[in-house]
This record gives sequence, structure tokens and C-alpha cells, in this order.
Amino acid sequence: MKTIFIVSMLVAACASASEIPGYIWFDTHYPADQVDAPIYRPDGSGAGDGYVAQLFLVTSGGSLDPISGLRGFLTLSPEATPYIRATTVAVWGYGTLDDVTVRVRAWEASADSYEASMIRGESNDITVRLRANDFVPLVGLEGFTMQVVPEPSAASLGLLGLSFLWLGRPRNRSRQPTRARDAAWS
Repeated sequence: MKTIFIVSMLVAACASASEIPGYIWFDTHYPADQVDAPIYRPDGSGAGDGYVAQLFLVTSGGSLDPISGLRGFLTLSPEATPYIRATTVAVWGYGTLDDVTVRVRAWEASADSYEASMIRGESNDITVRLRANDFVPLVGLEGFTMQVVPEPSAASLGLLGLSFLWLGRPRNRSRQPTRARDAAWS
């Protein structure tokens, strides 16, 4: 009976160990110059107030899964505004010493999402090795400048509408007799 109890405890310990997440230190400016990845607005100023960033897991299929909440930017001084408010992020579903690929995206906080934002940008992809009891900094992360995503102009939308009207116009399907055919039948 004692052996069964010990074996069941070992099985339970192994099962719970696989549910221990790895941790990433989500910071775009980590001390000792390990990470210096400033994020700028299109005008060259730091992202600062009114912008958010989020850390995404790049899956093997190429899709992006968010693994952090939205993070605001520092606002203490103009020198600090390109950097996010750092936090520890747990990466569930991967074991200790697993390699994962991540990407940082930033956009206007007033937009519902990255895709809906008119000003947005994203970092390079980096691969980090997860650890269970220690956070991993984003070494290799490069800063970026967000871009303005252009809206379709009124003129291009107007031309698109005219092309649909032209393509959808009714065509005269009955063939009109030509003079040569008319002469042959007369």
C-alpha cells in the first residue's frame, strides 16, 4: 500500500510539473544594455501616453497568439516614453527550457485592436528559452517606429465604384442584324 501511495505521489508531481509555465520579462529596456528596443511614433517621438504594446507568441503556423496583457508606455520623461511598463509574462503550454518565438506589437490605445489601429508597428521575431523559476529578458529585440496605415482615398473608392457599375451594366443580348445579313435575306 505504501508503494502505491509513493508511485501515485510521483505521478501527481510529474503531472503538475508539466503545468509549470516558463517566464519572460516583457521589457523593451532591460538594464546592463541587454535589451534596448525603443518604440517610436511616426513623428519620431516616444510612444508614451495613448499607445499600448503587447507580447505575442509566434506559432509554428505563423499565427500570433497574445501571451501578455496590454502594456502602457512610460511617461515620466521624454527619454522614457519609447519604453513599456515592464512585467513578467507566464507562457503556458510550454515546458522549462523550451524555445519559443515572440514578437512585440504596438498601436494606438484608442483602437480596439492592432488591426483596427491607423498607427501601428511590430518588432522583429526573437527566440527565447523559457525557464521556470527565472524570467528571461527579450535579448535580441529591436526597436521600431510605428507607421501610419493609409486609408483608401475617396478618389480610389470612387473609381472602384465606377468599375463595379461598368462591369455590372446590362448588356444588350439580342443581336442586331447587320447590313450584309439583311441583304442576304432580302
